[in-house]
Amino acid sequence: MRLEANHQIQVLSSLFFRNRTAYVVGRIVNGYQAHPFVVPIKHDADGNLYADALLMDAEQLALLFSANRAYFLVDMEVPSAYVTFLRHIVPERTEAELYTMVGLQKQGKTLFFRDFLHHLKHSTDDFVLAPGIKGMVMTVFTLPSYPYVFKVIKDRIAPSKDTTRDKVKEKYVLVKHHDRVGRMADTLEYSDVAFPRARFSAELMAELEAVAPSTIEKDGDMIVVKHLYIERRMTPLNLFLERATPVQREHAMSDYGDALKQLAAVNIFAGDLLFKNFGVTRYGRIVFYDYDEIEYLTACTFRHIPRLPPGRTTCRATSGTRSGRTTSSPRNSPPFCSPTARCARISSSVTPICSRRKGGRRSRRRSREASCRKYFPIPRRCASRTQAQCCPARRRGRIRDANASVRPDDRLARNVLPIACFSQGARGAMERRRAISLACAAAPTSPCRAASVYHASALFKSFATPSPCS
Repeated sequence: MRLEANHQIQVLSSLFFRNRTAYVVGRIVNGYQAHPFVVPIKHDADGNLYADALLMDAEQLALLFSANRAYFLVDMEVPSAYVTFLRHIVPERTEAELYTMVGLQKQGKTLFFRDFLHHLKHSTDDFVLAPGIKGMVMTVFTLPSYPYVFKVIKDRIAPSKDTTRDKVKEKYVLVKHHDRVGRMADTLEYSDVAFPRARFSAELMAELEAVAPSTIEKDGDMIVVKHLYIERRMTPLNLFLERATPVQREHAMSDYGDALKQLAAVNIFAGDLLFKNFGVTRYGRIVFYDYDEIEYLTACTFRHIPRLPPGRTTCRATSGTRSGRTTSSPRNSPPFCSPTARCARISSSVTPICSRRKGGRRSRRRSREASCRKYFPIPRRCASRTQAQCCPARRRGRIRDANASVRPDDRLARNVLPIACFSQGARGAMERRRAISLACAAAPTSPCRAASVYHASALFKSFATPSPCS
């Protein structure tokens, strides 16, 4: 690549901290072209710092700056300048989302609602009930032209749900302050939100008056909702599986198992494993969004569902599968959750944590170890060091990789270039990576951009050598 007269590397002065990783955020400018990058920095077992990877792919950067993860901690003198710079790094994210991700949630909520009012002013469609199976705890509605859903807690929760309005709110607060590891949807909580009454469909208005009359209030031509949660809209997993191709179905079920394992790695058990409580994002990732039965994994007791005696079709209450809020009997969960026999077979093979009692107990025991809560958002095969090199407990073989179940094509086909590739023997490593990426190009959920790998390598090599223009 030829260097233009205007070539420079721009890096934000403050690091972005999340969990046990610091991120260097910047971009390479070469003439009219800009190439954003992020470098994660970690500590090894000896306390030394090392660069873990180089992220340049647009999808990987968007997933890193996702609201489904914990917020960043950033020391910013001028937050608006940082957000403006981040808009060039991840153009898919709005200013409201970026303000929220850097820890300024009040500013993010203000901008979000301002954008929402602007959208209402320039749209004409009506609010309708969200597609999918109706929940027993919340009523969900959406605006078809707006990529978010609005969730209202019902006045009368179904008797099968051992919870109350206050407990549901506590669960959402738990998720808000916990590490979501990219598998739990972020929520915005609002009070006294006014909607145009004329924009509510008759079906939605009847539903709200029937299940949540104390939450809504009519004020002239406006409907005031006293309390609600707002989340980004996703396709419910059960609806996705009904119309998915066999390849998409297998990938979704595999990612469903990965989601459960990654949640267990941060001491979270979803509780209700039905597919209607999980959604598929625009990047094909499975995300959990129903929190009324969420529990800490260390507070759960996993049991087998008792086998029925000959001639019996039901169990007595004393031999049932539940004993209070902290007991789960997950052996039959995959077949029970799966809409088809094929999904049940795939689910049983990829979700051992929810299909075997020992898997749940083992995950609960690991969650009690502090080192198990170290979750890496970057696929380990794409990093310059493995978890075994960074964690003494992993070197001794006591802890397994929480990302071990990620499919090989997902780990290798994404454009996450290890820093090690820029050392001696980089050309051979990139040649092997290019061959693997081309072989995986047929995977619909693993876009390969092998050309950008060479582009990034050449660009960094050109900056490493003196230039007559510099």
